[in-house]
Amino acid sequence: MKNLAIISSELETAPAISMPPVVSVRDLDRDDRRRLLKRTPLRTGTKFGFALSAIAAALVAVFHRETLFGTGMGGILPLAGLMVILGLLYAHFTELQHELLHGHGFRSDAINRALGFVCGLFTLSSYSHYRYHHLAHHRFLGTDRNSEFFTYPKRGLDGVGKLVLAALDPSRFGTVARRIGRALVGKPIEDVADPLVARQVAQEYAAYGLILAASAVYGVATGDPFVLIAWIIPLVLVAEPTHFLIELPEHFGLDAHGMRDVRLNTRSIEASPLLRWLTNGNNLHTAHHLMAGVPMERCPELHRLTRESYGAVEPSYLAFYRKVVAGEIKPFDNARGTLN
Repeated sequence: MKNLAIISSELETAPAISMPPVVSVRDLDRDDRRRLLKRTPLRTGTKFGFALSAIAAALVAVFHRETLFGTGMGGILPLAGLMVILGLLYAHFTELQHELLHGHGFRSDAINRALGFVCGLFTLSSYSHYRYHHLAHHRFLGTDRNSEFFTYPKRGLDGVGKLVLAALDPSRFGTVARRIGRALVGKPIEDVADPLVARQVAQEYAAYGLILAASAVYGVATGDPFVLIAWIIPLVLVAEPTHFLIELPEHFGLDAHGMRDVRLNTRSIEASPLLRWLTNGNNLHTAHHLMAGVPMERCPELHRLTRESYGAVEPSYLAFYRKVVAGEIKPFDNARGTLN
């Protein structure tokens, strides 16, 4: 048997995939599977470092807002722009957290958890909690045991107003506040059966709670609305709605509880370069579910190879949401096996 060093060297020097389209991942040969599944620590680390650096730079700019933009009305527009940028970066960080929980970049659980904790801080998304439920989602998609860590609305979204209200729904923050409260007083997280994972989840929520408390103390003591401007408002008005709009297309209107074939219960969006960056490649969600171990930047290759067998592909997010607000795409009624 070849040793790992030889195998690694062969994978590094192997040519790029040039196969014609296939119908199933079973049609991929062994070498192509191994090439697609190879971890990407350098790329993952670079993406994390870039996003964290961008967030840090924006936070510094907000902190020095009066020096940079002045105190008059003329400073409102650039400050609002910074808040939007921060919100989008926070949403992007959640997509990087998704990559980490799949172990696409690093073998080490400790590294993935440490970076995942940072990625989830600004949206208060526990890495271990997200990982626990998301891996179960991959395992049970297409069955009555399927569930999502970030839940979809159960009502129709046929109208711009309905879509906006759903995207701005504050109920998740109430849920997160209860989880943080339970963690801080030592109560267990109710929807995690594994004791070790439950402890990790509680630790992360408690840490988020302490960071929030320290931030509140800073704001009260100094009278500086920095935390509100740089974190809370971008989270509530930009990051959370953006993440909702990223997540919704993945299975909305498809039979995610009765159809086991991921090519039929999952949707892909062939997005613009900017949105491919924002979603970290998660727009090609069918390819991701076909081979969840494939790093996100290789999903376009897997998408190209298997696209012909997909049941739901949209050319853009705009095309998808036009159909949603027009009532063409509705929540799937699993009791009746039809669209509501």
